[in-house]
Amino acid sequence: TLGVPVPGSVVLTIKAKGRAPELWTGDAAAAPTPITVALKPAKALTGRVVDPAGKPVAGAAIFFDSWRGMRTLVDQVRTGPDGAFSWPSAPADTVIAAVQAPGLLRQDNVPLTAGQENLVTLKKSTLLNGQVLDAATGTPITQYRLVWGIAYPNQRVIWQRTQPSPKIKDDGSFETTFSGFYPAYIIKIEAPGYEPAFGDRVDALAGNTVEQVYRLKKGHNIEG
Repeated sequence: TLGVPVPGSVVLTIKAKGRAPELWTGDAAAAPTPITVALKPAKALTGRVVDPAGKPVAGAAIFFDSWRGMRTLVDQVRTGPDGAFSWPSAPADTVIAAVQAPGLLRQDNVPLTAGQENLVTLKKSTLLNGQVLDAATGTPITQYRLVWGIAYPNQRVIWQRTQPSPKIKDDGSFETTFSGFYPAYIIKIEAPGYEPAFGDRVDALAGNTVEQVYRLKKGHNIEG
């Protein structure tokens, strides 16, 4: 029995151990009637994840994102040391997945089908080499934090402060990579005693290396 607060279409994903999932759709406003759903034997969906050189990627995450136009699946698996993955309770038809791994570019809308050879090649992620300097003296600044900004076209930047800052070297430099979860970023640098500095827009999907220098100006005390 389902308690549905408002009339409308209902989508159910039915699962059972050893069986492939099945979708059922119905009208919540209709009179209650028994539902019969036949679950077919599960299919094993297997595959491999490799890097641009064809080497296996261990620990890659495969998120089974959508199926039959619905986003009701919550299953995910990870690759082993040989880059292989297996989902033993998959449906027979195609599932759309997202695949990601540290240091490599996330790939969305990946079609995967049980019983077929599923090979996913992840591209190299975009690398940002940055350096933070005092604008007046040119000396390195080694105490600062990175604030990541999601840069959508023709929209305001959405700043995120939850990303951990990378290791800062003695010359004020740092390295960070972009997974491609969002298409573009802007990095803001904040340091005690300085005004914030903003870098240029970084294309997270380019898979290249970007060099940026951040020259910070001394801040001014606010008195009142």
